[in-house]
Amino acid sequence: MNDPMSASKAGIAARLKRGVEALWSLVRDLGRVVWRALLKVVWPSYAASLSLRERVSGAVVVFLFVLVAWVALAVSFMAGRVFAEHGNKLFGNGPTVSDLQSSVTELSQRLATEQAQREIERATYAKVAHDLAELQSQINEQNEELGFYRSVMTPKNLPNGIKIQKIKILPTENVRKYNVQMVMIGDNRSAAVEQVVAELSVEGVRNNVPVVLPMERLNPSTPKVNFVFRYFDEQQVTLELPADFYPKHVVIEARGTHANGVLKQSFPWRVQPM
Repeated sequence: MNDPMSASKAGIAARLKRGVEALWSLVRDLGRVVWRALLKVVWPSYAASLSLRERVSGAVVVFLFVLVAWVALAVSFMAGRVFAEHGNKLFGNGPTVSDLQSSVTELSQRLATEQAQREIERATYAKVAHDLAELQSQINEQNEELGFYRSVMTPKNLPNGIKIQKIKILPTENVRKYNVQMVMIGDNRSAAVEQVVAELSVEGVRNNVPVVLPMERLNPSTPKVNFVFRYFDEQQVTLELPADFYPKHVVIEARGTHANGVLKQSFPWRVQPM
């Protein structure tokens, strides 16, 4: 739908344009007539040849021209006053360059403030997520430690009387060397101290052929690992793998002074992140 106010403005503008064009055409025609009349007045020889009727008509034309010019000036003056008083109501009071610049500055400041708030919110959310992840990690570690101590105090599934409860394979600066950490527990119902001797071997693939590398090959200086404990003991050994060897499992065989037979356990080769 067309806006009635916009239609009214367009109509008024069209009428003003037609009035100005008609007034200009009238002034132009009268100018030509006045020019001829002035020639008659200024040029006496030409004026002497005119009749009385022509002289009177020339004077009347000059008078009418002056009158029309005066009326045109009066109309223009009145139209200017009317436009000044009512133009804002008809056509609206448009914003100035200063107003537009102020609006741009205000919007820029608001945009900068909102962007800063978003950055603060993102940083806050990231910190909260990081703190929650650390807290969850600590809870998991505490639960793991709690489970470990429970297994130490109340060991289960120990047919041999001893067991490797936990193993970690950690990388070193040398890409071929790894530190293997082992925690062994025993049946604590006996007051005697348990002494266990463990041998490690690594199962893997070399030249597409399954291979088992014994401890003597991976660490000649420490061919065996000794555990001494009543409840549990933790030991670490360093293994150096050949460059063309791809490990799959770690196999541990252990014999204890009070253990029943030989303990044999196998663990996947999973390297922990540094």
